[in-house]
Amino acid sequence: MSGYAFGLLIVGAGVLLISPDSAVIRLIDLDPWSVIFWRSLGSALSLGFFSLLRHRRDLVGYARGLWPLGFALVPLFALGQIGFVGGVSLTAPAIALVLVGATPFFTALVAWFLIGERTSRVTQIAIAVGFSGVAVTLIGGHGGEVSWLGNLFALSVPIALAFAFTLVRRLQSPDVWALFAIAHALAALVVGLAMPISAPSNMLDGLLLAINGMVVSAGAMALITLGLRYLPAAEVSLLMTGETVLGPLLVWWWVGIAPGWNAWLGGALVVAALMGNAGFRLARRRGKATNAH
Repeated sequence: MSGYAFGLLIVGAGVLLISPDSAVIRLIDLDPWSVIFWRSLGSALSLGFFSLLRHRRDLVGYARGLWPLGFALVPLFALGQIGFVGGVSLTAPAIALVLVGATPFFTALVAWFLIGERTSRVTQIAIAVGFSGVAVTLIGGHGGEVSWLGNLFALSVPIALAFAFTLVRRLQSPDVWALFAIAHALAALVVGLAMPISAPSNMLDGLLLAINGMVVSAGAMALITLGLRYLPAAEVSLLMTGETVLGPLLVWWWVGIAPGWNAWLGGALVVAALMGNAGFRLARRRGKATNAH
């Protein structure tokens, strides 16, 4: 398996893992700030444990590989964490998810501006198609209540992730799990100090929070950031728009908030963009490998 195909595989697995995120958050009977606190705390513990386990033989060398550029990722990851939960909790889930789906557009611009990483013509077209899907989804008929505050929270996610993914591409470290752990701890600390925090009122909500933070959020971002070692930042962001399709469907199934007609059409455009880009890029790489032999 080529490095590119492996990158597609692990990022795709991360996207599948993160897809139930918004639906699970909607099922939890807690205010958004409490959800952010407990979710972030769970992710910090999970990622911190696995980072220590993986790098226990050379923690000093691992830390040196992250310093100083890597630690700029901490506030960016924390902002993404707070923005996502605030977005899906305060505004219509479909709108929040498609705003997050604008990440490839921002990432392509930031990666080109900061590190000179150019996006292929095929990926540029795929981003344009996917962004059209985002625009279509925002034309009313969204399902659920719209909040401009929630929209702003959601919009902070693609901007933060664009800079974060670009920085990850520059790092030589094998992973950024420790930085994610610190970022989640920072998010929990900021929210815990700024807002009143409630504990889950029942065992089911506690279990959902634990699964969401320690497995869904932590595991998905661990896989997605590993994929940045094999794929350009813009393509990783493009693959993440798959959640734009799966997320609203799971919210509809589990919570009963139906996506509007525009979410269906926009989702179809996103799927076309993902499949077209991945299929063309894989076929092109196979063709080059065949010609080389």
